[in-house]
Amino acid sequence: MGWCELGNVNNCVMQVIHTHFWMKRQEIVAQIEGWILDMETQSGDRRTGRAISLNAMALKVQFITCLYSHYISLDQGTIV
Repeated sequence: MGWCELGNVNNCVMQVIHTHFWMKRQEIVAQIEGWILDMETQSGDRRTGRAISLNAMALKVQFITCLYSHYISLDQGTIV
């Protein structure tokens, strides 16, 4: 059997998931930045502007404090 034997399946799956997100990290960051930009440009509408503005601000805070710092700190160490 190979490196991914039955007793080590959870670890193997976690390595695959980590590798996938490591490889896609720049694409994911660009997508989220695009969403934020879209939300900011749509906040001019009077009816929905406040809600969109608040949601864009919340998304920015979560993105900067959690996801972006995590993606920057990812290393390639567990690439399969």
